[in-house]
This record gives sequence, structure tokens and C-alpha cells, in this order.
Amino acid sequence: MAIVGRASWLKKNYIRAAALLSTS
Repeated sequence: MAIVGRASWLKKNYIRAAALLSTS
């Protein structure tokens, strides 16, 4: 079950990183 949480966390981080890169 922890894997699902990790995947969700990774996806959230990836989306935030992509947003930061696209704005800069």
C-alpha cells in the first residue's frame, strides 16, 4: 500500500517541477 502513496507523492513532485520549469 505504501507504494501507492509513494507514486502519488512522486507524481505530485513531478507536476510541481514541470510547472516550475515551464514558468521559468
